[in-house]
Amino acid sequence: MKLRDIVLHFRFPFSLFLMPVYLYALSQVQQPLHWWRAALAFAVWHGFIYPASNAYNSYFDKDKGSIGGLKVPPPVDAALYWISLLWTVAGIALAFGLSAPYGLMVLGYVVVSKAYSHPLVRLKRYPLLGWLAVVLFQGAWVYLATVVAVAPEEWNLTRHLLAATLSSLMLAATYPLTQVYQHEEDRERGDRTLSLVLGLKGTFLWAAAFLLLTAVGHGVYAFYFAGGTYLLILSVCLLLPGIYFFYWMRRAYRCQEATYEESMRMNITGAMSMNIAFATLLALQYLVV
Repeated sequence: MKLRDIVLHFRFPFSLFLMPVYLYALSQVQQPLHWWRAALAFAVWHGFIYPASNAYNSYFDKDKGSIGGLKVPPPVDAALYWISLLWTVAGIALAFGLSAPYGLMVLGYVVVSKAYSHPLVRLKRYPLLGWLAVVLFQGAWVYLATVVAVAPEEWNLTRHLLAATLSSLMLAATYPLTQVYQHEEDRERGDRTLSLVLGLKGTFLWAAAFLLLTAVGHGVYAFYFAGGTYLLILSVCLLLPGIYFFYWMRRAYRCQEATYEESMRMNITGAMSMNIAFATLLALQYLVV
């Protein structure tokens, strides 16, 4: 493979769509942040672990159609596999450099992410199990691991467990939407993704139900821990992706299809809006006395 094609399969920009969980964790830490630790944790997730997982998944999927962040995937060979593993090892080593607990949590994430794609296990082919693996590990697990990395002395476990659960609920809603345009390719490959099982309409109804549950959860979290400002900022920032979601849902029902472009638009709108919301909450902690 050409170096350019290998880099494309790492899909570094797509990894930023997972940044809301990282920023959410930082914004909810109550102790003063160790910024150097936060920078290293960002590098672990977004510079190494997520891109390496993208490349590893690409090697085993061998997609011919569009995938998240890559409309026309280049052909893959063993070079992508080995480089993705080396990149993973580098990320794990950097995590252990921060702390052993963080390193172990990153290692746990890596094991599950590899099991998601590897043909011997391939969690991806099981609709609920694959969905749960992504929801729990890209959500709550990453949230809690990030807190462990950036603020080892943080103590309010109840607060963080609830926030971690909300991280997973957000993914529970949005993850099936990333699969809704590729039902045919998943069917041909033998991957019974949750979106494939639910069908087009079912995927949108599933997402709507979990989005509602997430909204209620944020209300509870704001009442007990974060306050009205938290809820106001989230409500304002997530208005645009909420409007787009229902527009897309209506159009998909009418046209009986969902496209790659629409899925990416939903990804970008939702992820960037959440990034703005959580970055704002983080900034307010340090700008408002």
